[in-house]
Amino acid sequence: MFSQEPLIRDTVTPVQIARFGSVSGSPEETLVNVVSFAPGHDGSLFVHDRDNGIRRFGPDGAFAEWIAEPGQGPDEILHALGMDVGRDGRLGVVDLGNARVTIFDLHTGSVTSAPRPSLRPRYGDGSISFHDDGSLWIGVHPRASNGEDVPHPRLAFLRLDSAATVLDSVSTPAGARYDCAALSEARFRAGFWEDTREPFIAKATWAHGPDGSFAIGCPSRYRLDIYGGQGEVVRIERPWEPIRVGDEERTWMSGQAAVPAIPRERPVYSRIMLPGDGRIWVWPNRPGVRVELPPAVAERAGQTHGWSFSWTGTFDVFLADGRWLASVRLPAEARFNGFPTEPSVVIRGDTIWAVTHDSHDVQTIAAYHVPGLAWPPA
Repeated sequence: MFSQEPLIRDTVTPVQIARFGSVSGSPEETLVNVVSFAPGHDGSLFVHDRDNGIRRFGPDGAFAEWIAEPGQGPDEILHALGMDVGRDGRLGVVDLGNARVTIFDLHTGSVTSAPRPSLRPRYGDGSISFHDDGSLWIGVHPRASNGEDVPHPRLAFLRLDSAATVLDSVSTPAGARYDCAALSEARFRAGFWEDTREPFIAKATWAHGPDGSFAIGCPSRYRLDIYGGQGEVVRIERPWEPIRVGDEERTWMSGQAAVPAIPRERPVYSRIMLPGDGRIWVWPNRPGVRVELPPAVAERAGQTHGWSFSWTGTFDVFLADGRWLASVRLPAEARFNGFPTEPSVVIRGDTIWAVTHDSHDVQTIAAYHVPGLAWPPA
């Protein structure tokens, strides 16, 4: 489906309905460096703050309890790469620091953990999720060897049982690369995510929804395919004016990412999200932002300004049949750039949760209602 413009002409702005954490107060109430978070189905929120374990905030936004202390014990967490809460009251965590998957039963208080499958884990949204049928899935990336690319089809998601044994898997389609470059050479890897060049060079991008849907596309153009649970495929396309990357930004970013050459056009989008209600959310990339460098950094770099990714932007929302429904602009205080090593947003129905920063760069997490996305209008 090619859409020339959205069905809802005016850009939609979410309205805040809840806030979690406090700009001042006890250590339990304040957030320092949010890594991941997951909303519960009762309105509560589970937050992993770097070096501070996992805590739960109640629906009113106030601190409620510690779920896990930082550490290596069976009921402790070192680095929660991703979290999700099932409708049955289980909190699933991909613990990168302890190389395991841990499940907290929030009703009984029991904790079970098992070694994480040896494949490289996915960061951010999709790293772990409970599906509508209660199954537990984690996102993975295959390991390449000898500098070779990993061809499609390639493993993307694994279904686990309570002992983290792999029961099932989802792979990318054989033609998933489209016209994307091969981006899995070992010499460009950093940590456990796919590629240090991800923000600059288009590569196949995918998502798995809790209803079993699967989306994949190559952001060299505005195009992606949605695979439904019954095998149907819907193609989504819309017009897109390429974002040019200037010479100054290309030079700065090449040094920051150890990339020999930054292309002159930015990839169209960086994330696809499938909340499971049939709608598809796409995060288009934004132009880079020129920033003033702190004096010490400026002296080392020999220049007064550098470049950063944009932390603000607008989602494109599509209907299950591929029509472009609306554009949803995140509030200015919300921080999200779409790249996997940064905290993600969580979308569930018409609610978005996002990390926010105030004028003093103090973090909280806000929940926003997205009005007027019903189609056709009531």
